Order: sequence, then C-alpha cells, then structure tokens
Amino acid sequence: MTKIKGAAPEAMFIAGYYPEGALIADQSKKIGLNIPKMGADGFDNADYVKLGGAAVENTYLTAPFLVETAGADAKKFIDAFKAKYNRDVDWMSANAYDAAGIMAEAIAKVGADRTKIRDYLASLSSPEKGYKGVTGVNYFDANGDCLKPAYVKVVKDGKFVPAPKQMN
Repeated sequence: MTKIKGAAPEAMFIAGYYPEGALIADQSKKIGLNIPKMGADGFDNADYVKLGGAAVENTYLTAPFLVETAGADAKKFIDAFKAKYNRDVDWMSANAYDAAGIMAEAIAKVGADRTKIRDYLASLSSPEKGYKGVTGVNYFDANGDCLKPAYVKVVKDGKFVPAPKQMN
C-alpha cells in the first residue's frame, strides 16, 4: 500500500471479491490513501459495505443488474425475494432467476430435447428476439455468451446507489 500511496494515484482498481476489496480499502484508508476505488461485480454484495465501513465510501463498481432501473415485473421479483430471504436482491440472484426463466421458456416452447433447447437458446440472438427477464433483455452472441448491459454503482453514505453517469 505504501508503494501505491507513493505513486500518488488518482484512483485504485481492485481486482477481486468483496472480502479482499473491503480489506484493501480499509488498509488504504489507514495509511491515508483516500482515493476513489473501483471494482467489478465481485464487490456487489452488502457485506462489502459491512466489512469495509467508511473505507469503502466512493467505491465505483460495475454490475449487470441495477434495482433502480428495474421494470414492474422485476419489482415484483425484488419484493418477493426480500420477503422470502429478508435481504436485498443481488445481481447473482436476479441472473439465476432469469436463467431459470429462460430454461422454463425453452422447455415450454420446444420440449425437453437438449438439442432443441440449445437451438432455441441460440435463436435468442438479438435484443428483439431475447428473453425479457427481471434483469432486462437476455440474448446470446455467436459464441453463446449472454450479452447484458453493465451498470455503474457507487457507495454513498454506506449504500450502493446508481452512479450519476451510466455507460448504457
């Protein structure tokens, strides 16, 4: 950390998950390295804020789901999730819900034959043809990778909130 501080960076990118990220943020605060931190979806967990406290303020991260942009169907899921699990929904739970929904839709439309299911999933190849789930439209590229927008969150006053500017 002292080497990083000596370089006088304007910000710090932390590659990792929330336990390590919170520890690094805490260590940087302790040595007076009070700069914005950046991370990816591995930080998108309420425990990041619990573990890091004030040290994680002003952390920016990307995630494939932003509750604040969710539509009416997503809000039903978000409310039901909170009622059942007594915690806020995270992007992993929302993505898992959509994955199950995509598979249920595939089986309902083409049956349980795995080749037909694979072909059905491959047919979801554009936003217009994609599955409309709680995380938005889910569709796949030629390699089978799911294409989703990336949203930016920031920790303000101990909470994840949408960053003032988004990439989408």
